[in-house]
Amino acid sequence: MLVRKYDKNDVDSINALGKKLHNNYKFHLNAFSSCLVCEEENKIVGFISYSIIYDRAEIIDVYIDDSHRKKKYGSRILEAIINECKKKNCVNITLEVNQLNQPALDFYYKHGFKIVANKVHYYNNGQDDAYVMELELR
Repeated sequence: MLVRKYDKNDVDSINALGKKLHNNYKFHLNAFSSCLVCEEENKIVGFISYSIIYDRAEIIDVYIDDSHRKKKYGSRILEAIINECKKKNCVNITLEVNQLNQPALDFYYKHGFKIVANKVHYYNNGQDDAYVMELELR
């Protein structure tokens, strides 16, 4: 398994995986954001998009294909982001996660993230709340 920066040839694969996150997913980056992909046998099996603005980072989306879960792919791609953020001297990394998504919560807890805030009616057209999680880097 290879973790690497995405390139324009990966966008269709990222969009296909992103549709599993939510139906209207459309891959988009701005001047502050980037994306890493997990590739296995020349196939994109996961991605993580994130932004770094000055000394703060935010994870936007993460998805590992169901057939490749429980193989540490999520950990490897998250660790790549954490290492990049440390090199860029970021203070922290934040993200939002559905409060009902226990596997994701367990994953982020395992990597040192802590709940720092709530966002009410954030997911699923206002039906689900989100936690804001943070990993302090310094």
